[in-house]
Amino acid sequence: MALVVPSANLTDETIASSFDQLLFLDNAAGILEATLKIVSTETGKSALQIAAEKVAIQAADSDPTNQVELFRVNNAAGTVILDVDGTNQRVGVGTATPGALLEVEQGASGGDVAFIIDNNDTDEVAMSIEAANIDADVIDISADAVTTAKVIDITADALTSGCALYIDSDSSSTTARNIVNIIQNNSSASGAVALRIQQDSAADIL
Repeated sequence: MALVVPSANLTDETIASSFDQLLFLDNAAGILEATLKIVSTETGKSALQIAAEKVAIQAADSDPTNQVELFRVNNAAGTVILDVDGTNQRVGVGTATPGALLEVEQGASGGDVAFIIDNNDTDEVAMSIEAANIDADVIDISADAVTTAKVIDITADALTSGCALYIDSDSSSTTARNIVNIIQNNSSASGAVALRIQQDSAADIL
């Protein structure tokens, strides 16, 4: 036998010699109860460690109520850290109700940046977005609560022949099109400047 487990605390257990299924536990009492619970009270020690080429978590097709949640990780206070929504095929970080394929939500008490891309490879792109959409925006930013902060802040102090922002459009459209549109949409903001460019001396160029 490939695996020997004391059966005193197991219910409806199957221990097989096949590599396809070494241990099978079926919880027939109810889907809200844990079929298998592993607890470690020793600080710094893992309760469960899996070393495998593939780990699969799959809800039972025969019971639609199992499809709602495939996997969830909470912290000690019960706040969701990671949630895999099987019904909507979405993943939430910091939220149990992700509204997109991947949603990262920062709680008010978190105190950390919600999402960081840290690229330590000097000759590789940090993030690449390839969009096949035609009528939908590629990137949408809603920052209606921002007052004194910057919506986009770019710092590139080591630039030589590069540039902080580069926009290149090779569109062959014969209709009127603008590379950049800047609109000041509030008529009461009479003192606002739609576009301001300064030189090192802080004198306005435009």
